[in-house]
Amino acid sequence: SYVYLRGTGFSDGLPEGKEWLGMQPLPGHSQEEAMLGGAGADSSLQMLSEAGGQVRQVGREKVRGVPTRRYRATIDLAAYGQALREEGKDEIAEQYEKVATLMPTAPTVEASIDGKGILRRFRMVMAAPTAPGQETVRMDVRMELFDFGAQPAISVPDDDQVFDATSLVEEQLDAIETS
Repeated sequence: SYVYLRGTGFSDGLPEGKEWLGMQPLPGHSQEEAMLGGAGADSSLQMLSEAGGQVRQVGREKVRGVPTRRYRATIDLAAYGQALREEGKDEIAEQYEKVATLMPTAPTVEASIDGKGILRRFRMVMAAPTAPGQETVRMDVRMELFDFGAQPAISVPDDDQVFDATSLVEEQLDAIETS
């Protein structure tokens, strides 16, 4: 899997002529392994529990008119790495454990799930250092999922517009391992 990001804040720091930041989230792994949760609300809630986070219902809300239950958990990335290790996924587990050493505080996740078990709203708040030993950046990622069944035409940006940060991610993970 490959992720493309564009927006104010980090786009200003890209090399001239580059509008997009691109990277493999955890190089060499499938999207299901690299992204917390996988497919479906049940597996996401189970993953949050396995990741040392006590999943608790914190309310109800309507998301685009659909009633949902809202859940919250704190993710222990090292515990998630251990759960992956127990599944025999040692390499990806090691990467999660390395990332956990970078995080000054554990990420907090909120998920709003409807009566059919469909994830409708997701939020993750976390602090992440820009480089080992450097000041942290607070990230507040929010997603709302809707219009299920739609088949949008998605255009991947041209390579000449993308700064590939995959090697930088790998270097940071390697730097953690050697420090």
